[in-house]
Amino acid sequence: MPDGRVLVVTRPSFPEFPLFTRGITAFSESQPELDILLEEISAPGLNTVTNTETYYVEIPKERWYTMLRARFMSSLAGFTSGEIEQGILEVDGQFDGDQIRFTDRLFFVVIEHESK
Repeated sequence: MPDGRVLVVTRPSFPEFPLFTRGITAFSESQPELDILLEEISAPGLNTVTNTETYYVEIPKERWYTMLRARFMSSLAGFTSGEIEQGILEVDGQFDGDQIRFTDRLFFVVIEHESK
């Protein structure tokens, strides 16, 4: 196998962005913990380098709600429109004003294979 490099971008299994309780549960059930992911990647002898980036997000509530309604994350695909609307009400109760503010965190994992 020739030398190669792959980039995986992932989030913590419990994200800090504003999702309703059932949405967070659905996300966390489909999102592996970083240490488990790294274990699985390095088991066949691949090398990894990981960086974490944290950034502040401020987004108008209506835009965030539009994203939720569009099921912008695959973990939201199984929710009905009614469940999404109920979730939006839950999220809306957590924020004053017309903006949603949160910190997002991404893990950048570079996976490398070096031929010997």
